[in-house]
Amino acid sequence: GLWLISQFFRGRLSHTWRNVQESFSRVTAALAESVNGIRVTQGFVRQDRNAEQFRDLVQNHSDHHLQAAKLTGVFLPLLEWNSQFFISILLLLGGYQVLAGGMLANTDPNAQFESLVVFFFMVNLFFSPITVIGKQYNMALTAMAGAERVFALLDTKPQQLDRPDAIPIPMIRGRVEFANVCFAYEPETQVLTDINF
Repeated sequence: GLWLISQFFRGRLSHTWRNVQESFSRVTAALAESVNGIRVTQGFVRQDRNAEQFRDLVQNHSDHHLQAAKLTGVFLPLLEWNSQFFISILLLLGGYQVLAGGMLANTDPNAQFESLVVFFFMVNLFFSPITVIGKQYNMALTAMAGAERVFALLDTKPQQLDRPDAIPIPMIRGRVEFANVCFAYEPETQVLTDINF
């Protein structure tokens, strides 16, 4: 049951948290552009239009966050329900065997009842970490969604690349020389003639 639940929610939660991260990036980018370009916005009287665009971005981010909260709100209780379901099956079958006089650990009915109670409390120790792991798993999915964006940025190839047949530049020395330099704003009248340094 745990494997099915985690498989069902893994893809959905990953996709939703990825959408949350992307929408948050759009909100912060729009906010930074609005603050930096406030004079341009005021100059073109675009305050209302920019506010409407920002409102739409925030609403989109809110919708993605709400979707993530809904999925998380179903995922974590399902993990808890899975453990409670197992405990209820344990109580039904174990209680039936104790009351019907079946064999558990030995033939003494008191020892059988004690074994059932001890096992019932030990099962809680087994299942409580699963809920904690589920919460950690949800946090890990959130972190992975953010990390994907960072690594996508790091993996972006630069737009300006060397040609494949480019050769390495040898060591460059800091020497600039002007030899017989002439300059004119108008061709007939030269401002500089034969400058050497």
